[in-house]
Amino acid sequence: MDPLSVLRDFNTNNKLQIVQQVGGNVQFGDRYNFPASTPVYKAAGAAAVYYTLQDVLFYLKSRQLKPQEYVMAASQAGVSNINIVDRKCAHPGPPDEANALRALLEQERQLRNRNTMLLAPNKDFRRVLEVVSNVRKLAAQQQAAARAATATAAAGKAPASSSGKGHAAAAVGQDGRAGGSSSRYGRDSTADQLKAMAPGAGGALAINMYGTSGKAAPAPPPPPPSGAAGYVPVRKSGGAAGAAPPPPPPPPGSSSSQPAHRSGSSQQPSGHGSSKHGSSKAGHGAAAAAKGGAPGAAGGKGDAKKGGSVPIIIVPSGLTSLINMYNAKAFLEEGRFMTTAQAQAASGGAPKPSSQPIRRTAHRPAPGVEYHITDKPPSPSSPDWERVVAVLVQGAKWQFKDWPHKGAKDGDLVEAFSKVCGFFVHYSDEKVVAPVCDWNVTLVPLHRENRHKDMTAMLGLFARLDTFLQSKRSTLTY
Repeated sequence: MDPLSVLRDFNTNNKLQIVQQVGGNVQFGDRYNFPASTPVYKAAGAAAVYYTLQDVLFYLKSRQLKPQEYVMAASQAGVSNINIVDRKCAHPGPPDEANALRALLEQERQLRNRNTMLLAPNKDFRRVLEVVSNVRKLAAQQQAAARAATATAAAGKAPASSSGKGHAAAAVGQDGRAGGSSSRYGRDSTADQLKAMAPGAGGALAINMYGTSGKAAPAPPPPPPSGAAGYVPVRKSGGAAGAAPPPPPPPPGSSSSQPAHRSGSSQQPSGHGSSKHGSSKAGHGAAAAAKGGAPGAAGGKGDAKKGGSVPIIIVPSGLTSLINMYNAKAFLEEGRFMTTAQAQAASGGAPKPSSQPIRRTAHRPAPGVEYHITDKPPSPSSPDWERVVAVLVQGAKWQFKDWPHKGAKDGDLVEAFSKVCGFFVHYSDEKVVAPVCDWNVTLVPLHRENRHKDMTAMLGLFARLDTFLQSKRSTLTY
């Protein structure tokens, strides 16, 4: 950045107190250092007369003085006196229309942010916390009553009520949204937690959109086999949000003699198969989860080979990169950026990990999806390259010298970025230069001071990654 732009930025952000002239240089804190005699501003009406950096700095620090006092002070300090015509500019710069508009825009101040929008005088969340606490207590009581009813029915002391499940289904329907989740990121987790307290999760509470609950329903009959009923959250692109509730059990004394293991079977919509096949797929999914990843959303034979694998994101190994193994987890999980020095201090001096799992919650319902991050790419012949979905570039070609893609070791990254989604995280006030500007990567700008914009940057990163993987028809669990 040029000295005039740096001075304007510090003046706009009220940081002139840290700008000092030391010897023949002007120091802007510990970030910039320029010669004091650098010409930065052309005087009005003069053919070739420029004010130097120290002239403009002295004027900005002396604006509270009267005109005569300022002229005397400038003379005593040995700096040039900025004439009255040039003083009328709100910020130093050539007095043409374009620069005047630029100076006006740079005077803008952020009046409200996300935190101030949430402030409400004389309001708090005490009532919300009380409602949630009461709901949890009632849910625990209903679960205890259900267990007692199950024990009683098993002992043959009390017949199972056929109306219990009807009450449960009615309780779920009061909300009107039991089959889906909110489209706004941040509500999904809360909605899923409230729905988990509904009858499908083992209780008989009726919870509406305001968090209030109705009268407790009668104790339900013995629960059906696992997977037959209950709220089952899935990815938004995965179709139905939960399994259909089972039919009510036959009344006592009926001639039905179906085995208990068929109580959860019901006809499915065309294309989904019977519950028997669904149980078989669920078994395969559990086995895949035990090996380190959930089954893919697409299903089918392709998932038996690659579905369920955990995606891998490669980050730079150099500590000069904005994102590395010290701070990648906080940024990708929580949308919270810390500098490397801050992350090292927060870790208490722990050594830098070479690989660690993270839990992606961006655009995903709770509890999220597992990813792995590492700063050591797999060996060229490793099958793990099938799981590498993204890379955060540092800006140097040597980062890709061990990649197996065609031309990567020579700096030709066309094939590499066609198979792996590339991102470049940088400060928004820094210009992106070669070779990054020539690569097929997505820019992720971070503000140097405003941390409330980090979440937006993280959400944009994962939105771009989803688009990339969908175009590749990836069967990974991403």
